[in-house]
Amino acid sequence: MNGQVRLDWTPKTGSGDIEFFFVAPSTGWIGMGFSPNGEMNGADMVIGGVRNGSPYFNDRYSASNTLPVVDKQQNYQLISGAENGTHTWLRFSRKIDTTDASQDYQITNEPVEVIWAYGDKDPGTGEEPAYHGRQRGGRTLSLLDATGNVGPTSSPPKGGRKPKHSSEESSNDSSEEGRG
Repeated sequence: MNGQVRLDWTPKTGSGDIEFFFVAPSTGWIGMGFSPNGEMNGADMVIGGVRNGSPYFNDRYSASNTLPVVDKQQNYQLISGAENGTHTWLRFSRKIDTTDASQDYQITNEPVEVIWAYGDKDPGTGEEPAYHGRQRGGRTLSLLDATGNVGPTSSPPKGGRKPKHSSEESSNDSSEEGRG
């Protein structure tokens, strides 16, 4: 997966949650989010990573094309985070409907622009992440099918649970799907 980001997601219809597994080719911070227009303006995001062996993570919102601010209501829960010498990955969940319509994207059966970015270094404690530069992208995805349930499943990753859905994107993609 060198040079690529990956997002797996599994809606948990019984609990109303959706679980994500996000991987990016960086040992710095990584972030992904939902955008009304494919840009940061108006996007609901998460940023996290692993600093000194411990994962960090927070729910953010961007009212413009600048650094997203920490959301007043933290609706995402970090399940785990780790890194190796080349990649960082985060597993997290949130409610499909968080009831925070002002700063969270409300997941429906409609396609959504999923955006991602990553930085080369983790921010220090109490610091903000540095600008991502060209290390960003996006893709239109459907997180739920037309009935609000999960659709077809993909095959299980080696040594892991079977994700319900998966998307992989090259970080150097300059096509329509790789914009950010």
